[in-house]
Amino acid sequence: MTLEVAVTIRLEANVSYADAIAAATDPSAWDVASSTAYTVAGFPATLVEATSTDASSGVPVGSTRYAYFLDIGANGTAVIGTTGTAGDAFDANTATVDLIASQSTVSAPS
Repeated sequence: MTLEVAVTIRLEANVSYADAIAAATDPSAWDVASSTAYTVAGFPATLVEATSTDASSGVPVGSTRYAYFLDIGANGTAVIGTTGTAGDAFDANTATVDLIASQSTVSAPS
């Protein structure tokens, strides 16, 4: 059995924000529809919407990733996102990602 989730939130502890954005917008793997600067939970962030053009991206070719990448400094990069293809479920998932990003708080580990 494989668990499929609509929205993911993950920490890329060993990936700098600059490297994460470079990978998420790499023209050899992505057709980028938009890349927009935001602030999420007080941290610099970029919302990237891009369609995979190469399986090396980690997303099936033809699927779109809609994700906020948060620069949390020495702690790495947090990613809030979803993947899919245009349609009702994907549109609902992107709205959920936007809601999570708008309501998120991030605390340093204790």
